[in-house]
Amino acid sequence: MKIISIFGSPRKKYSYEYTSLVKKIMDEERNSIEYQDIFLQKILQDNCNGCYQCMKKGEKFCKDYQKINPIIQSLDNADGLIISCPVYVDNVSGLMKNFIDHLAYLLHRPRFFGKKAIIIVSTLETGIKSVSHYLSKTVSQWGFDVVGTIGIKVKGFEQNEIKRSKYMKKIKKLSLIFLQSIIQNKKHSPKLENLIFFHLFKVLVNHTRDLSPEDYNYWEKKGWFEKNYFYKIYLNPITLTMAKFVAFLVKIRIAKNEKRKMK
Repeated sequence: MKIISIFGSPRKKYSYEYTSLVKKIMDEERNSIEYQDIFLQKILQDNCNGCYQCMKKGEKFCKDYQKINPIIQSLDNADGLIISCPVYVDNVSGLMKNFIDHLAYLLHRPRFFGKKAIIIVSTLETGIKSVSHYLSKTVSQWGFDVVGTIGIKVKGFEQNEIKRSKYMKKIKKLSLIFLQSIIQNKKHSPKLENLIFFHLFKVLVNHTRDLSPEDYNYWEKKGWFEKNYFYKIYLNPITLTMAKFVAFLVKIRIAKNEKRKMK
């Protein structure tokens, strides 16, 4: 079993400490877990410049491909992912945002299906809910099954024994859920937002096939244009119908915009 930890903090402090606690709890339950820590501060200093080459031609055309690709290969070979990030002004850190920007193409060409992930967010006071939601949504759109998140207020954890005890129980619970989800490797039926994401991108990738041929070729090779979801799984008929309807409305809107351009 291999687990990757990606740190969005420029220092080994609270995010690192809480991730280490998760590892310790899992090690107590199961031997021989292989860990790999990825510190974005050491790997990725250059910003994404929004050149769009990763989506138009492929990720190999990214100017930072040599730095990003080893991370992607590690994730390909991993069973689980821990994303650990502090809150900076009610948002993710600049390091984490830059990393996510470099992986924009994964929203168009997701690949990490069958792999589990958890999110750890640390803060002094605010931002836990919004940052947890953003990271969870982003990582799930890469293909990961996000099985849980935890937000920790640093002051409470460090200075209040009662709060620390409650946090430790939550950390232990999340750690065990994470471990068991990897061992059992069960697939879960997608939520409505996941189904909408799939069917919207089916429309958008098909519409932009001339602008982003790499996206179109990827979807065509996967056979996703003829499917109702990325992989075979039970889909709630009502949820599926709603997702298709939203995509249908977007398709009509695109068609109308195209007609206006032709006038």
